[in-house]
Amino acid sequence: MAGMACAAPVALAVRVRAPRVDRAAHRRAVRCTASDVDTGFREDRTWPEIYKAFKARGGVPSATWRDVKRAGRGSVLVDIRDAGSFAKRHLPGSVNVPLYRLIEGESFTQRMRKVGFQFFGIRPDLHTERNPAFLDEFQAAVGGKRKKAFVLCAQGGDLEEKPGFKYGQASRSLKAALLLLEQGYNVVHVEGGLYEWVREDETLGELEGTEPNGPESTLAMLRQYF
Repeated sequence: MAGMACAAPVALAVRVRAPRVDRAAHRRAVRCTASDVDTGFREDRTWPEIYKAFKARGGVPSATWRDVKRAGRGSVLVDIRDAGSFAKRHLPGSVNVPLYRLIEGESFTQRMRKVGFQFFGIRPDLHTERNPAFLDEFQAAVGGKRKKAFVLCAQGGDLEEKPGFKYGQASRSLKAALLLLEQGYNVVHVEGGLYEWVREDETLGELEGTEPNGPESTLAMLRQYF
């Protein structure tokens, strides 16, 4: 209407609510503890839980390399390191049943695992996840639950409480041993793993693989997986 001033436009403040973030789920996806770095982070059970489960069972059946050599053909030597590590260096006669494999998919969880590994500076060729076919592959390799199977990895680990290691030292072979014992397999954990065999044994020429042989090259190869 004539003579009336136009009203100034009114600015409306619109409050947009940000989507709710499940922070607990996010922490579960990306959390990584020092005891899990050797294998890929955030297991079904943490290493302290695995340690306590072993203690409740009275420990873990274990053997030295001399025990393994004396066992003869009535047993199986199972190397549970990843396939790439096994190809580089392994003991003749051992079979490879990887507890972990390289991350193969691109699901949210798998992508977050990769992010976690990158955050801790772990090389891409060590970005691993649990092998979902581990139990089936172990059964096929061993042939039955009654047959004795010696289980080894690179370092062996232990359940010895000592300064700085309240729950001993985590390892892939100990994690595999508990899983297999709970499934009823006759498994024995090899103390010190392949590292100890290389350190003590004089017949280093027995090692097979694609990498140059010898104590220094073998120890250097093993140390990168600790």
